[in-house]
Amino acid sequence: MEAMRAGRARAAGANVGLATPRRSRGSSARRESGRAPPLASASLRSAGPLSRERKDRLSFLSSAPRRDLPGGCSRFHSKRKDLVRCFHSRKADKACASLADEVLEEVRYMREKAKENEGVRYVLAIAGCPGSGKSTLAKRLCTKLNARASEEGRGGTAVVIPMDGYHYTRAELDRMQDPKLAHRRRGAHWTFDAEGFVRRVEEASRPRAEVDFASFDHGIGDPVPGAIQVGKHHEILVVEGLYLYLDKEPWTDLMEVFHKKCFIKCPIGLALQRVVHRKVHVLGETENGARRQVDFNDKKNAIAVWRTRKRADLLLPT
Repeated sequence: MEAMRAGRARAAGANVGLATPRRSRGSSARRESGRAPPLASASLRSAGPLSRERKDRLSFLSSAPRRDLPGGCSRFHSKRKDLVRCFHSRKADKACASLADEVLEEVRYMREKAKENEGVRYVLAIAGCPGSGKSTLAKRLCTKLNARASEEGRGGTAVVIPMDGYHYTRAELDRMQDPKLAHRRRGAHWTFDAEGFVRRVEEASRPRAEVDFASFDHGIGDPVPGAIQVGKHHEILVVEGLYLYLDKEPWTDLMEVFHKKCFIKCPIGLALQRVVHRKVHVLGETENGARRQVDFNDKKNAIAVWRTRKRADLLLPT
């Protein structure tokens, strides 16, 4: 018996001895290979290379999406109650300013290459999970673009096009095979008029095209047709929505239209907390009801959207 116990002890010691070097080698390799990829803008490149850990905390724009998994997102900022509300952080504002500089530079280049009276139409896409701050970032970016264009003597050159305007109406959901499920899953990709939205974006991507888009009125809970006008003078379209990079038809047709594809890297846990906050404090739902709906619907949608981030060109902070 003592010999058997000694044998088990030696085996356990051997296992411990094998596990420790593997962890050490892995962490060493991560430290050696954890150099940050080149940043997307010249104003940020001057900051120099960052370690991977520090880059995750401080980076404003990344030139290549990182393969982060959503599993640990729920613990993000768990003690910061003020972050439940969706607001524009300082690093997101810096990213927005850098992105505006890059877009305007690319538009200037397109303008120089365009033929006389041909016009320019640049399409920028911003995707992200529910509650990640797509609308906030898109509006802030559009404001910056128009402000800088006015400094150059140009009028309003940018306009925001939200995908939310192409929700199926409640009447259309009532006509579906399972109306109750359709209403509960409103926000899933199949509850949008994908064909209508994609067709409109394709039409608007042509220089000098005049196209109207629908917006979404949360007060009535339905889209408002023709609420957004794209005119000849608009050179930049900022398209924001959940499923812009979804690998399903007809969404895949949009990939050929976008000049730049951005994804807001907001942890799923934090994004869903923001959705609950919006449902309770803006839409007037009870907290328990909001949490049940988020678990049943928004969480599934967020995971589906998160998986599309690899198709983006840039990751943006929230």
